[in-house]
Amino acid sequence: MRSLVLVAVTTVLLAVAVRVAWLGDDAYITLRTVENWCSGLGLRWNLVDRVQTFTHPLWMLLLAAGRALTGEVYFTTLGISLALSTVAIVVLLRRAGRPPAMLAIGLLLLGTRAFTDYTTSGLETPLTYVLLLAFAGVVLDERPPRERFGKAALLAALLATNRMDLALVCAPALLAMVPAVGVRPALRQALAGGAPFFAWLLFAAVYYGSPFPVTAHAKAFG
Repeated sequence: MRSLVLVAVTTVLLAVAVRVAWLGDDAYITLRTVENWCSGLGLRWNLVDRVQTFTHPLWMLLLAAGRALTGEVYFTTLGISLALSTVAIVVLLRRAGRPPAMLAIGLLLLGTRAFTDYTTSGLETPLTYVLLLAFAGVVLDERPPRERFGKAALLAALLATNRMDLALVCAPALLAMVPAVGVRPALRQALAGGAPFFAWLLFAAVYYGSPFPVTAHAKAFG
């Protein structure tokens, strides 16, 4: 019964996602950068300017990998988005456990346009779904904090690399684990787990001249 409900709810949610599948205008900012990079013209929007116009480096790298494999970006982006959204739906439903809870979650998601519309759109949301679920799973795990802090720090770093402001979502949970882990061990694990995020900041600072996307300079720092 549980497996049947899981398959049924997932199928309905995916059918809706496919029905409303789309790519938003902002997605093409990233896709133009991906196309230029895969064409050997550099990781940039305008060929003569090194400017980071996208706000989701990890998502951009994933789309670039897909573009390199398939040779096109439109259906590749939709396919990656739907695949990640499917993973998120299945993981969420499996964690719900009982069929009534699965049905309730399915109805909640089905009635939430923020979810159905952004299962695609070309933005980083599907990857955020998966990483957030993984992060929550580690944080809520019953093992001692010392055994899971490093993994939580790594997932938080991936989330921040996917979209920088997601670090604010992860910070409270990580800070709450510090007393049980110890300040020094937590700092060491946070630095090690944060390597992907720090590596991107270093690359962006060298390549683009700033670790932050141009939108941050225009909106937050301007």
